[in-house]
Amino acid sequence: MLCLTSIVTPSTRSFYDSVRSESSRIRFISDLRNLNKAVKRKVHNLPIISELLKERPGYEFLTKLDVSMQYYTFELDDESADLCTIVTPFGKYRYKRVPMGLKCSTDWAQSTMEAILDGIDDAKVYIDDIKCCSDSFEDHLELLEKVLRRLEDNNNVCQPPTK
Repeated sequence: MLCLTSIVTPSTRSFYDSVRSESSRIRFISDLRNLNKAVKRKVHNLPIISELLKERPGYEFLTKLDVSMQYYTFELDDESADLCTIVTPFGKYRYKRVPMGLKCSTDWAQSTMEAILDGIDDAKVYIDDIKCCSDSFEDHLELLEKVLRRLEDNNNVCQPPTK
């Protein structure tokens, strides 16, 4: 699936890390620990969840949206993609999109989502989760339409609800 959605592409680069398994044999996985040591992180503070929940008291309607595969909406440049090479039994692949586990992924995701939803007061974001709250059903539908339109305009989609 990652190849079909262009999240990873075949690579001829040889940059990757190996991890010794408990059985002492070498296996190659997406291990970003050494890369994370070298990455210069632009820190973006995450909101405190309890504060987000208290921020808008007295609402009648609440919807929680979950952005699907959010990190994979952020493209890497070629040099960064080469550094994010993984090895599988099927060959080497490099991430074309920001991989989960990269030290700066969360900062990037939070700041990007805040920018996307800027100006929509009743929509609050925590990484890939969005809290939408309203006082009336009509206002709630309008709010959800605004949020979903902004997400779509920025190539984001939401997960379907789970049971």
